[in-house]
Amino acid sequence: MGICHSYTPDGRCISLLKLLLTNMCIWDCSYCINRKSSEVKRARFTPEEVVRLTINFYKRNYIEGLFLSSGIIQNADYTMEQLIRVAKLLREEELFGGYIHLKAVPGASKDLLLEAGKYADRLSANIEMPVQEDLDKLAPEKTLVEIENTMADVKFGIDDAKDRG
Repeated sequence: MGICHSYTPDGRCISLLKLLLTNMCIWDCSYCINRKSSEVKRARFTPEEVVRLTINFYKRNYIEGLFLSSGIIQNADYTMEQLIRVAKLLREEELFGGYIHLKAVPGASKDLLLEAGKYADRLSANIEMPVQEDLDKLAPEKTLVEIENTMADVKFGIDDAKDRG
């Protein structure tokens, strides 16, 4: 957890609360400290706890938004649902007008990624390795096809939003 700086599409520098919903993960990516075989101490926020933290920091003018990612909890869809729940609670219950950046979970359904786009100002996906052979060695639960599909779904959502806006 910490405060990071990011730039909005219009060039403004903003402070974001950057955190993981959880550092628990069912995947065993060798390059990640939070892999399932790592002996790090584990912690998990509820969506409501993340909302409360975000709102408290926002009201005190410490931050202008949230950058939220997560380890994979049960599966890609469940994890994405939890991230969306945070953003939805912020927007609909707290009427949060700040910036929200969510990490898209590789393998999450297209419908969930589109729903995330309704609440987040930005969605991004990590590209861990450029070829499947490297993923097989270092992140065996991930596939290049899932990562590429996630990126395509995010791009589709952005293009669709531009067409509607």
